[in-house]
Amino acid sequence: MILITEPHLHVDARGLADRKRDTLVLTWEERRWTRKRVTTTAGREVGLALPTGTVLRAGDIIAVAAEWYLAVEARPEPVLAASPRDPDEAIRLAFEVGNRHFSVAIDGGRLLVPDDTAMEQLLERLGVPWHREEAVYDPVSGGHRHDPAAFARAEREDEPAASAIRKRDGGPTASARHGREHEPRVPTTPEFEDEPPAPARRPAALLSLLHFADSAFPTGGYTHSFGLERYCQAGIVTDGAGVERFLLAQIEGTAGPCDATAAVGVRAAFARGDVEECRAIDETLEAMKPVREFREGSRQMGRQTLRVTAALTGDGRVAAYRDLVDAGVAPGHHATAFGMAAAVLHWKPEETALAYLYSTTALLMGAALRLLPLGQTEGQRILWRIHPVIERAAREAAQRAPADLACFAPGLDIQGMLHERLESRLFRS
Repeated sequence: MILITEPHLHVDARGLADRKRDTLVLTWEERRWTRKRVTTTAGREVGLALPTGTVLRAGDIIAVAAEWYLAVEARPEPVLAASPRDPDEAIRLAFEVGNRHFSVAIDGGRLLVPDDTAMEQLLERLGVPWHREEAVYDPVSGGHRHDPAAFARAEREDEPAASAIRKRDGGPTASARHGREHEPRVPTTPEFEDEPPAPARRPAALLSLLHFADSAFPTGGYTHSFGLERYCQAGIVTDGAGVERFLLAQIEGTAGPCDATAAVGVRAAFARGDVEECRAIDETLEAMKPVREFREGSRQMGRQTLRVTAALTGDGRVAAYRDLVDAGVAPGHHATAFGMAAAVLHWKPEETALAYLYSTTALLMGAALRLLPLGQTEGQRILWRIHPVIERAAREAAQRAPADLACFAPGLDIQGMLHERLESRLFRS
């Protein structure tokens, strides 16, 4: 296998003339991977071990050998292609997309956004013409900003997009010719507002985050394997590779799109004092956990987290919600309690998701070390390899709205249900 550690090789094109071109065809999300085993078009096995934060671009040369070289190509992927009717509509759409922490790409006079239910609903609400297609997706760089000027800067950098819109519609006042009132450049009241600004960040905030994510934090999580024990007893997971696949399924199937997303949503709602929204997210989690042992395990860990949070911070709102949980009025899932702690202790959204996902993954690795003959070093290697997946899942969870909670891991659910029938077991789930 070829190991690639440099994202962009500066190679004279003349030096490649006698070499055969091989390609690595990746989607936008795949071009953001920093550690991954992939296969080139010619069938070569390649291991990516790139610096954190690397984004591969179409045309990048990432490997050169004696007889061949490897270039990155962008794979077309499902997108929603919007066709704003004038610059004002384009700016407003870009603002709304960014306000939901989604990326946007400029394609001539069109704006491309991910094929996502939230984006489809937004386009319908704004009345912007759109259709679904497959296209190369290369978003505007610079990250997400709650600032309509960000799109204006991007528009200046890609003048053809602005020119195409103006040429098609006859200038900035074209909206009057469409028989519509001139819309404001930005909405005065965004649909989703941020929570009130938190106090200035202190080192204590980071320390408290480490405290709550530590394996010694008394959630009782060490008594759970969340299906791994059944996988091991059935002979499905027998070694480190199997454990790694199990952990990836947990992160990408449930912990990331469901629990970490819920924790971020609760954090925002609790910070602005909306306890009913927190409770609604908590009830959604209850409905999305069909396995009884998983559901009860999450509740147990949530109750413990609420109790410790209330005791350490003295926050009356956390104590009040703990009382609701103790009275059986609210489920009190772990992600809900973690999100409340995040709001009280001023953790940032992506930090909240990152800490939640890492602590969950480390907990399950601890279970694996007790179930299989894996050494501590091998366990740490597995965790280390999964870091990029945790980073990506946390980033996605921080950008996802609570309404978009998702969970799909039927294999984990089946093994979790079968775990209840084991005659002898080490774990409660």
